[in-house]
Amino acid sequence: IFLAKGWNWASIMTSSKPLSGYDAISLAFDGKLRDARTSSDLLYYNEQVGLFGTLQKFNASCYKIEVSDAVRFENKRTAYSLYSGYTSNYKQGWNWMWYPYDQDYTWDELKSIIKNAHKGDRIVAKNNGFVEYDGTKWEGSLNGLNASEGYMYYTAEKDGSHINWVSPISLPQKSQASQAAGRRTILNDEPVWQYNHRLFSDNMTIIATVSGLDFPDDCTIGAFVNGECRGEGRCINGKFFITVHGEGDEPVSFVIHDDITDSYYNVHGSLTFDTMIGTLEHPLPLKAGEKTTAIELPTSDIRTEGTGFYDLSGRRLISPAPGIHIVDGKLILIK
Repeated sequence: IFLAKGWNWASIMTSSKPLSGYDAISLAFDGKLRDARTSSDLLYYNEQVGLFGTLQKFNASCYKIEVSDAVRFENKRTAYSLYSGYTSNYKQGWNWMWYPYDQDYTWDELKSIIKNAHKGDRIVAKNNGFVEYDGTKWEGSLNGLNASEGYMYYTAEKDGSHINWVSPISLPQKSQASQAAGRRTILNDEPVWQYNHRLFSDNMTIIATVSGLDFPDDCTIGAFVNGECRGEGRCINGKFFITVHGEGDEPVSFVIHDDITDSYYNVHGSLTFDTMIGTLEHPLPLKAGEKTTAIELPTSDIRTEGTGFYDLSGRRLISPAPGIHIVDGKLILIK
């Protein structure tokens, strides 16, 4: 697995013998492991004592992992994932989802496997989007599941949900070239705004509708916390699927970008960071403001130290030049 600097969600395969012991774990991550979490255990790094916590071995499971710098972790597939099937049982609420295959598959390729979902179930990736089950199919911004990546699975069903992962030898086997091409189709397009999702271990997913837009399918919505971009979402079949990265109780506001005309719209209202808001049946209703141009923008002469100025890509500005900038989640014209 290639782990980028910061937070990653990973599906660890391991060998038939779990990676065990702090020294072995540290060595496996080239001394760059700073935090590792499962649904029940934690592992921290301290400069004085090194690694410590309740997580003392790495089994085949889903992990949230923070590394101090990019590192490659040797991820060997388990014997039982090679030759036999495996069942993942998900309780009501949020579950950490282990992906057992060493190849990427689209929903069409996985439809014979992930077939026991309930209406309203949700699968969430770290930054590549999410999907919700509408009763017949998965709908949303996540186009498939990637090898070595971890996911979050949500179900509202009292009796839970489950996935019967079949042996990978019964699935299509792909060459390295086709695997790379498939990865490009599974990943989303380049973002409109610049943001670093790896600063945060968790995210929030939102399904929303935005009134006041002539062509919502041509728009991207950006999520901001105190003027800093924290994620974005695109419109699919009339609904925006938005992933926001952050921490609890942060205020989240939104800005709309028309990808065709390169225009911006303020969005009325804000909300507080949570795990998920809105569903396919009951999306969060948002309303776009008037189309924003340089003439219509509020103006400001403020350039005081400590004011949160950001450019339209979400990058913080130390000394903003005259032009259009984001201040406290709103578009402002600096004279």
